[in-house]
Amino acid sequence: MFPDEDAVRRRIRAENAEAFEISGALLDLALSAFSEEKLSIAKPRGVDGAVITYSTGLYAKACKLFRSIVLLAEHGLLRDADILVRALFETMIVLHYLLRHRVILRVGKKRDRVSSVPGKPLTTAFRTVLYMAHLVFERQR
Repeated sequence: MFPDEDAVRRRIRAENAEAFEISGALLDLALSAFSEEKLSIAKPRGVDGAVITYSTGLYAKACKLFRSIVLLAEHGLLRDADILVRALFETMIVLHYLLRHRVILRVGKKRDRVSSVPGKPLTTAFRTVLYMAHLVFERQR
Protein backbone atom coordinates (compact mmCIF):
# COMPACT_ATOMS: atom_id res chain seq x y z
CA MET A 1 0.00 0.00 0.00
CA PHE A 2 1.25 3.46 -0.87
CA PRO A 3 1.59 6.11 1.84
CA ASP A 4 -1.76 7.78 2.53
CA GLU A 5 -3.44 5.61 -0.13
CA ASP A 6 -6.72 5.37 1.75
CA ALA A 7 -6.87 9.14 2.29
CA VAL A 8 -6.06 9.81 -1.36
CA ARG A 9 -8.74 7.34 -2.48
CA ARG A 10 -11.35 8.97 -0.23
CA ARG A 11 -10.42 12.43 -1.55
CA ILE A 12 -10.58 11.29 -5.19
CA ARG A 13 -13.93 9.59 -4.51
CA ALA A 14 -15.31 12.74 -2.83
CA GLU A 15 -14.06 15.14 -5.52
CA ASN A 16 -15.41 12.97 -8.34
CA ALA A 17 -18.49 11.49 -6.69
CA GLU A 18 -20.79 12.32 -9.60
CA ALA A 19 -18.45 10.76 -12.19
CA PHE A 20 -18.11 7.58 -10.12
CA GLU A 21 -21.88 7.44 -9.64
CA ILE A 22 -22.43 7.72 -13.40
CA SER A 23 -19.73 5.12 -14.04
CA GLY A 24 -21.41 2.73 -11.62
CA ALA A 25 -24.79 3.24 -13.26
CA LEU A 26 -23.29 2.65 -16.72
CA LEU A 27 -21.62 -0.54 -15.57
CA ASP A 28 -24.85 -1.75 -13.94
CA LEU A 29 -26.68 -1.06 -17.20
CA ALA A 30 -24.05 -2.92 -19.23
CA LEU A 31 -24.06 -5.89 -16.87
CA SER A 32 -27.85 -6.07 -16.79
CA ALA A 33 -27.64 -7.79 -20.19
CA PHE A 34 -26.15 -10.78 -18.37
CA SER A 35 -28.49 -10.74 -15.38
CA GLU A 36 -31.42 -12.44 -17.06
CA GLU A 37 -31.90 -16.06 -16.00
CA LYS A 38 -31.85 -17.10 -19.63
CA LEU A 39 -30.23 -14.68 -22.02
CA SER A 40 -32.19 -14.53 -25.25
CA ILE A 41 -30.42 -13.20 -28.33
CA ALA A 42 -32.20 -12.63 -31.61
CA LYS A 43 -30.07 -13.77 -34.53
CA PRO A 44 -30.31 -11.33 -37.42
CA ARG A 45 -29.49 -12.44 -40.93
CA GLY A 46 -25.81 -13.34 -41.30
CA VAL A 47 -25.22 -13.93 -37.60
CA ASP A 48 -24.37 -17.42 -36.41
CA GLY A 49 -23.47 -19.02 -33.10
CA ALA A 50 -19.78 -18.15 -33.43
CA VAL A 51 -20.61 -14.46 -33.93
CA ILE A 52 -22.87 -14.43 -30.88
CA THR A 53 -20.39 -16.31 -28.69
CA TYR A 54 -17.42 -14.20 -29.72
CA SER A 55 -19.23 -10.85 -29.57
CA THR A 56 -20.69 -11.72 -26.15
CA GLY A 57 -17.17 -12.52 -24.97
CA LEU A 58 -15.91 -9.19 -26.29
CA TYR A 59 -18.79 -7.41 -24.56
CA ALA A 60 -17.91 -9.13 -21.26
CA LYS A 61 -14.26 -8.15 -21.78
CA ALA A 62 -15.33 -4.53 -22.33
CA CYS A 63 -17.33 -4.59 -19.07
CA LYS A 64 -14.31 -5.94 -17.15
CA LEU A 65 -12.03 -3.34 -18.70
CA PHE A 66 -14.46 -0.56 -17.79
CA ARG A 67 -14.64 -1.76 -14.19
CA SER A 68 -10.84 -1.95 -14.01
CA ILE A 69 -10.53 1.58 -15.38
CA VAL A 70 -12.88 2.90 -12.70
CA LEU A 71 -10.98 1.07 -9.95
CA LEU A 72 -7.63 2.41 -11.15
CA ALA A 73 -8.99 5.94 -11.44
CA GLU A 74 -10.46 5.67 -7.96
CA HIS A 75 -6.97 4.84 -6.67
CA GLY A 76 -5.38 7.74 -8.57
CA LEU A 77 -3.54 5.47 -11.01
CA LEU A 78 -4.51 7.46 -14.09
CA ARG A 79 -1.60 6.44 -16.33
CA ASP A 80 -2.45 2.79 -15.74
CA ALA A 81 -6.11 3.54 -16.40
CA ASP A 82 -5.14 5.24 -19.69
CA ILE A 83 -3.63 1.98 -20.94
CA LEU A 84 -6.89 0.16 -20.24
CA VAL A 85 -8.90 2.96 -21.86
CA ARG A 86 -7.00 2.29 -25.06
CA ALA A 87 -7.64 -1.46 -24.72
CA LEU A 88 -11.36 -0.74 -24.17
CA PHE A 89 -11.44 1.52 -27.23
CA GLU A 90 -9.80 -1.18 -29.37
CA THR A 91 -12.21 -3.81 -28.04
CA MET A 92 -15.20 -1.64 -28.93
CA ILE A 93 -13.82 -0.99 -32.43
CA VAL A 94 -13.51 -4.75 -32.98
CA LEU A 95 -17.02 -5.34 -31.64
CA HIS A 96 -18.40 -2.63 -33.92
CA TYR A 97 -16.54 -4.08 -36.93
CA LEU A 98 -17.81 -7.58 -36.24
CA LEU A 99 -21.45 -6.66 -35.64
CA ARG A 100 -22.03 -4.08 -38.38
CA HIS A 101 -24.41 -5.36 -41.00
CA ARG A 102 -22.32 -3.97 -43.85
CA VAL A 103 -18.65 -3.02 -44.01
CA ILE A 104 -16.93 -1.13 -46.81
CA LEU A 105 -13.14 -1.38 -46.77
CA ARG A 106 -11.10 1.59 -47.94
CA VAL A 107 -7.38 2.02 -48.50
CA GLY A 108 -4.87 4.82 -49.10
CA LYS A 109 -4.91 8.55 -48.58
CA LYS A 110 -7.77 8.97 -51.04
CA ARG A 111 -9.75 6.31 -49.15
CA ASP A 112 -10.34 4.29 -52.33
CA ARG A 113 -12.82 1.49 -51.96
CA VAL A 114 -11.32 -2.02 -51.89
CA SER A 115 -12.87 -4.37 -54.42
CA SER A 116 -14.86 -7.23 -52.95
CA VAL A 117 -13.75 -10.81 -53.53
CA PRO A 118 -16.30 -12.69 -55.67
CA GLY A 119 -18.02 -15.37 -53.62
CA LYS A 120 -16.60 -14.07 -50.32
CA PRO A 121 -18.77 -11.20 -49.08
CA LEU A 122 -17.67 -9.61 -45.81
CA THR A 123 -20.60 -10.93 -43.82
CA THR A 124 -20.68 -10.68 -40.06
CA ALA A 125 -19.93 -14.40 -39.77
CA PHE A 126 -17.00 -14.20 -42.20
CA ARG A 127 -15.52 -11.14 -40.46
CA THR A 128 -15.73 -12.97 -37.13
CA VAL A 129 -13.85 -15.96 -38.52
CA LEU A 130 -11.25 -13.63 -40.07
CA TYR A 131 -10.75 -11.85 -36.76
CA MET A 132 -10.43 -15.13 -34.88
CA ALA A 133 -7.80 -16.26 -37.42
CA HIS A 134 -6.00 -12.93 -36.96
CA LEU A 135 -5.81 -13.54 -33.21
CA VAL A 136 -4.41 -17.05 -33.71
CA PHE A 137 -1.68 -15.73 -36.04
CA GLU A 138 -0.85 -12.87 -33.64
CA ARG A 139 -0.37 -15.32 -30.77
CA GLN A 140 1.97 -17.46 -32.87
CA ARG A 141 4.28 -14.54 -33.70
